[in-house]
Amino acid sequence: MNETRRAPLSNGVAALALFAALLIPGAAQAQTFKVTLLGTGDPVARIDRFGPSILVEAGSQILQFDAGRGATQRLAQLRMQGGRVTALFLTHFHSDHVVGLPDL
Repeated sequence: MNETRRAPLSNGVAALALFAALLIPGAAQAQTFKVTLLGTGDPVARIDRFGPSILVEAGSQILQFDAGRGATQRLAQLRMQGGRVTALFLTHFHSDHVVGLPDL
């Protein structure tokens, strides 16, 4: 059975962005939020999907949620250096969500 998980992911991303807007100075005043899914994979290594990582741009703030495998490669594809990330949030400490931390 092929299940789609788009609705829960969308709701989760929206909740994370709202949470970040409340915590990060300047983000709450942003007129728009841009959400980029850097990776949506799981712990099983796959050549076609990088590990979990979400980038949220809110005004001048650049927020990253999780740092899965390949997060820095995706940032490079966006021509964004890891040093430009204002804040990094880890949703939990499973390896597939933190394995990209050393690269950042």
